Amino acid sequence: MKSIRSDRPLAAVLVLGITTSLLVYLCLSIRFRDTPYTHFYRPNGPELWRLADQRLSRSLEHLNFLQDGGWKYPASAGENVDVCIGIMTAKRAQHYVLQLVSSLISHMSGDDYRSTRLIVLNGDVENSEDTSILRSVGINVVDSVLSPNEYHWYHRIRLGYAQMLDLCRENSRYTLILEDDTISTSRWLKKLRSGMQGLPRDNNWFLLRLYRTEKFDGWGNAEVPSLLVFGSLLAFVTTYLASRLAPRLRYSKKAMLALFAIVMANAIALPLLLNRWTFFPYRPGIVETPRMSCCNQAFLYPSAATGELAAYLRRPDLADIGVDFHIDDFVYAQPDTRRQFLLVPSLFDHTGLFSSGRANGTLLSNQGNFKKHHNSLTFVEEDS
Repeated sequence: MKSIRSDRPLAAVLVLGITTSLLVYLCLSIRFRDTPYTHFYRPNGPELWRLADQRLSRSLEHLNFLQDGGWKYPASAGENVDVCIGIMTAKRAQHYVLQLVSSLISHMSGDDYRSTRLIVLNGDVENSEDTSILRSVGINVVDSVLSPNEYHWYHRIRLGYAQMLDLCRENSRYTLILEDDTISTSRWLKKLRSGMQGLPRDNNWFLLRLYRTEKFDGWGNAEVPSLLVFGSLLAFVTTYLASRLAPRLRYSKKAMLALFAIVMANAIALPLLLNRWTFFPYRPGIVETPRMSCCNQAFLYPSAATGELAAYLRRPDLADIGVDFHIDDFVYAQPDTRRQFLLVPSLFDHTGLFSSGRANGTLLSNQGNFKKHHNSLTFVEEDS
């Protein structure tokens, strides 16, 4: 401490640098506390709960209205359709699947119904409350071939996903697989058809993501050296300019090194905390994406190309992890022929606040991915 006091330039650099850094981080924590993809995000739990209850209430009212009016989703089981919509669900206290189906139906028109087929794969025999409501409005509900206690939960999800791909492959041009805790944007099918015009004209694509969470758009390993170079250059320029403006600083090597270290640390830390998406957001339209395991809330495939993926997901040697990781491995085993794209803005959003994971019939503890609400920044539920 005595040596620092005797070196006034060093003391000034430390006090000014640390104080400025703290003020910057305080301002950023306030500015980005409502931005889910940054590390400054502080979710408003009660508000999320209120919105979830409100959405469920509206969905139940909508489905009851359809049921009372005798409305049925047009049957198209044996007909050729443009899009087969597959939803995987299990028993949940939050009734997410009812919200999704209500959202899909309310955002479609008569022509949309005739060009789609909707299948719900029920992975839980105890899920009779939700499935009875869905069947009452003409939704095709297929019970899983697996018993509730058969295999690990992730194993069952993986086999269920393969089953859904098989169910949708026949008589459909495209297969859209949705997790049950999602909702759709308004006129989602019209927007999908419009957005697909940007896909490669030679149809050289395998997967189109219709949802993304900016939460996981972090800096890749290949970009870390770039951050180090950027931080070093900024620190060098800052230190040089400071030494020119404050000549006494040049006589303290410790002060110069301290300033260099503080600037470099902040130049690297701030981009990491703010997330890559803050600096390089995707433009609206079709974007070919880098490898990203998360998340499989809304995947669109050419139906004719899903046979190999279904067979791959049934392999007994695959680990019991999330199906999105396995899909990612499958896609990037042949990246040139299984190209992956993203449609911006998102046509679906993630609304789940609770996991559905189970092991031996028992609900799994929070797995970490539901501690924050992983939604899409670009999603707009209703628009003109």
